[in-house]
Amino acid sequence: MLIGYVAGTLTIASGGKAFLIGMMESLVVEPGGKAKLRGLCKGDVRNDGGDLTVLRGAVIDGTLHGREHTRVDPGARISNSSSGLGVEEVVGAFPENEAVALTHAVIDDYQHGRWASITQHFDETMRAELTEKELARGWARLAKRLGALKGHGETTVARNRELTRTITPLIFERGGHPVARVAIRDDGTIAGLYIVEDHSAARSGSDAT
Repeated sequence: MLIGYVAGTLTIASGGKAFLIGMMESLVVEPGGKAKLRGLCKGDVRNDGGDLTVLRGAVIDGTLHGREHTRVDPGARISNSSSGLGVEEVVGAFPENEAVALTHAVIDDYQHGRWASITQHFDETMRAELTEKELARGWARLAKRLGALKGHGETTVARNRELTRTITPLIFERGGHPVARVAIRDDGTIAGLYIVEDHSAARSGSDAT
């Protein structure tokens, strides 16, 4: 998973796989390579015979040069497309490994106060309902009560209707039983994000003492 910024051309070689939610100057997918793009490419994107999916929310400021294994979500923004590129709507459930990776990236963004990095994953409804300032205020209240975030436990993934949902226990310096709950659409956008107390874990802990 790419979250940061790559200066120059990012090349996905044969056998390589990448989930790209950061920013890059340009992108090349070589034969045998596989990439999913949901970040920003400031220049051209070339699929030279690999497998490329341009997801909803992705932005390509340059030209997309595609082959037969190029899929583009209608929600992506592309300045130009090379002639002959077929636009195929992305279908299928969001992969579990990518749901885990996205959840961990969001938790890391919480820990380091990167609110804009979190909201860039939101769907349109979430963008309208939850601002960066509201994220920051909620996290500040939690940190005041539980202290700093020290890490997280194992993420579980489940499918519920049209959403992929993840649950991740969070570890704070003063304890407690908070969990991060993330609901992810099939296009990779976040439809729900909650940091809540896991009361079942709290009851289990009290029963064990």
